[in-house]
Amino acid sequence: MRTVVRRHVRRTRHGFVPVRRHVRTVGKRVLLDYAGMNRPAAESLGFRPKPRQGEVLVASDLPPGEKRRTIRHEEVEAELMRRGYSYWDAHKIALRSERQKEYIKGGLGGHLPDEAFDKRSLQAGVKVEMEHTNNPAVAKEIAKDHLTEHKDYYQKLKRCKL
Repeated sequence: MRTVVRRHVRRTRHGFVPVRRHVRTVGKRVLLDYAGMNRPAAESLGFRPKPRQGEVLVASDLPPGEKRRTIRHEEVEAELMRRGYSYWDAHKIALRSERQKEYIKGGLGGHLPDEAFDKRSLQAGVKVEMEHTNNPAVAKEIAKDHLTEHKDYYQKLKRCKL
């Protein structure tokens, strides 16, 4: 088994802070038929061994491109399950999010699918962020990043009349 630490960036009020996510490669027999496993999914499925908090288990025999896709899938799935989605709903949404292109690297919510956000809040966010860019996809990704940090970001903005 080999553990690799992936560095991501998280935005805080103090600027961008690196976040460490642990990816542990394990033999295919440990994961049974799964390509990867995260802790919330393991708890939901009763899977053993359970990954540690913030850790993703990935099969060691995956090619590099498939490994990156699996890690991203597991991260999206874990985030959705932390938000209250069931394993199967989170899994389906994570599969759909694999087809989405990420325009701004290191954002908090750009990799999450639209279904993870309130429809009205996301639409309001895109409208506000279009003041800063001509690309609706970039505006949507920025709005998702803001809504990931604060679910009522655009309502607060409206109350402040900004």
